[in-house]
Amino acid sequence: MNGILSLLIWVPVIGALLLLILPKDRKFVLGYSLVVLGMEFLLSLIALGSFDLSRAGDFQFMEKYAWIPSFGINYVLGVDGLSLLMVVLTTLIALIAFAASIKLIQDNEKLFAFFFLILTGAIVGVFSSLNLFLFFVFYEMTLIPAYFLIGVFGDENRYRSVFKFFIYTMLSGIFMGVAIIYLYLQTGTFDYMAVRESTALLEFPVQVWLFLAFALAFAVKSPLFPFHSWLPDTYVSAPISVTVMLSALMAKMGTYGFIRFAIPLFPQGAAQMADVIAVLAIIGIIYGGFMAAVQTDLKRLLAYSSFAHMGFIILGIFAFNVYGLQGASIQMINHALTTGVLFILLGFLYVRYRTTSLADIGGLARVIPLMMVIFAIFMLASIGLPGLNGFIGEFLALLGAYNANPWWAYIGVIGVIVAAYYMLPAYQKLAFLNSSDKLKTKDMSLYEFLTILVPLILVFAIGVYPKMVLQYTEPTSASVVEIVNLRENIQPGVIEEELQEIQEMEAQEEETIEQGEEQ
Repeated sequence: MNGILSLLIWVPVIGALLLLILPKDRKFVLGYSLVVLGMEFLLSLIALGSFDLSRAGDFQFMEKYAWIPSFGINYVLGVDGLSLLMVVLTTLIALIAFAASIKLIQDNEKLFAFFFLILTGAIVGVFSSLNLFLFFVFYEMTLIPAYFLIGVFGDENRYRSVFKFFIYTMLSGIFMGVAIIYLYLQTGTFDYMAVRESTALLEFPVQVWLFLAFALAFAVKSPLFPFHSWLPDTYVSAPISVTVMLSALMAKMGTYGFIRFAIPLFPQGAAQMADVIAVLAIIGIIYGGFMAAVQTDLKRLLAYSSFAHMGFIILGIFAFNVYGLQGASIQMINHALTTGVLFILLGFLYVRYRTTSLADIGGLARVIPLMMVIFAIFMLASIGLPGLNGFIGEFLALLGAYNANPWWAYIGVIGVIVAAYYMLPAYQKLAFLNSSDKLKTKDMSLYEFLTILVPLILVFAIGVYPKMVLQYTEPTSASVVEIVNLRENIQPGVIEEELQEIQEMEAQEEETIEQGEEQ
């Protein structure tokens, strides 16, 4: 399967470039884009089927080509179990998000499709890069199409919200870029595996500062409290399909970045800051939940709900045990499926009523019963109903938090209660209250149902058999825990002394051999 990761990155990008010379006909552009995204999803399924699960902790489908060899910059790709699932998730969410937004795209379809395809390829690049420079390029590359998708196709408040989104993301990314350059100057390479082995030699204060530089970029993207203020306005202003990409995928770039880069590269710095980040995650869980509870607009409610649920993922990561990291990993998948589809269903409602205000729509269970049943399923999955996918992720994350610090779990579980506190009344208003004959419309069409069918199946499948995800992510989770435990109490100076002693012994042996040869 050599080259399949490159195909997954560049098929949508090349597809976007070809759009520039293809006809502008609306149906052709939308149909062509769906075909490209469909091919992308099928390629990811081929990769999933070819993945050797017995080596899920190893990087597979490796590709390495010289790019700028004079600076040690190579084009290096590879995926383990976690990153492969994130690639498959990206292709699935991109396909259904674009398919669901066809009725909402009424102008400049070619421009919208162009940037959407570029965004998809860049996100895949983030999850499959094993060169720090290449990772940074793809990470920042996602910002450009997202900026234009929001700035051109968003609502009347799009300019203010997209400016805030751009500034937050760009400035935080600069810190990570500086840290990557520093690492190159210290290690002489951008290769992920080589850098990971070399960072053990960094002095403890340096590790802390480098971790903070990476963590800032990932905290903004996730987002982590208090770096979240861009999120509500941006999610509300963006087109529904772009909001899906932001909440389901781009937010996971942050949590994935913690697991893949920030913690393994700087385990001592991560251990030093774990308590602070865990507390911020808990604050985000509670604060986001209560902010969601006072919203009257369903889109803004889901935005704050997404922010609150991301707190569980970050809390699980910084528990630094397998339970927590497994909970975080599976919850990254679950959150993307549940929150992503809730935004898609909201888009279906917007097509019908041109509003997302709970004051203007209600009593829909009698009008569109099938859609309300599906909405209820994903809403219950979001708040963690046992038997649905959201339960196992939050349970494992809280279990990991309890093992790390019981108080984290005691306070964090309040977030589960708060989620029910704002989700259930909102659904009650949407489905059963404020009924009006003016709201009569057609129920979910077959096309709309097929759009969310795969996530609907996965909500039940993962809830009943979570091993289907956990078996891919467990080796990565165990590896991160092992790295932290191994290096947390090791002083870098001791390692340097040991290496120096080994080098001196090797030099003495070589000198002895040379003397023996001369005699």
